[in-house]
Amino acid sequence: MPLRASTKFAIVVFKNYTLKNGKQAVELVPRSWLYENQYTWFCVYPPSNDYKFVSDWVKSEKDPDIDWIAYELELLKEARNYEQGMRRLEKSFEVGDISSSDMDEHIGNGVDAPQRVLESAEAEFELDELPPPPVLEKPAPTNSRKRANEVEVIETEEPVNKKSRALITKKDLEELETNLSKKINRIKANIQYDLREFLKNLNMNMPIFGGCRGANSSDVPFFCARGISTIR
Repeated sequence: MPLRASTKFAIVVFKNYTLKNGKQAVELVPRSWLYENQYTWFCVYPPSNDYKFVSDWVKSEKDPDIDWIAYELELLKEARNYEQGMRRLEKSFEVGDISSSDMDEHIGNGVDAPQRVLESAEAEFELDELPPPPVLEKPAPTNSRKRANEVEVIETEEPVNKKSRALITKKDLEELETNLSKKINRIKANIQYDLREFLKNLNMNMPIFGGCRGANSSDVPFFCARGISTIR
């Protein structure tokens, strides 16, 4: 049975559970606490350590938390707002039939009225005895879920700590500095060699005014070795 679009609250009876006095447990809950699965309605309900907040959470229509427990239930009556829901809940304590409207006169028909789950402090402990929530079948994954499941998970190595990263960085810098220094020295040596060769060649090819120096042809410039005098 789908809920009406205007429904914001519902009066529910927890199935397969009765209080110690033998009566049913009934409660007013927000629509957001309800869900349907395979034509069966369920209610997610706070754990026992949060019972003291239930009244405020119901009134404020709090969204359920992920650790809440699911219970199978029967929908008794729907309500447009919190005030209407409370009126119908109070009537459910007086008579067994609460399916009629607010303006109807209720006449007891011999059926014991259900009792609210949190009617007394004792009920808080009774709820601890509720059966575990049913195991629901997971819906078939949609295309988007399939794509998400097919994404390959890449395992990363355990990151090194900050101290290790600092040592590695320092070592890398030292190696870089050493390599640069070697390259600079090599370039510098090449430049010095080229400069010396250039000056040597320049000195050998420079004319010597006043004659050729040396007696041997091997000790004089090329043009002097051929007997060409620079003196006219």
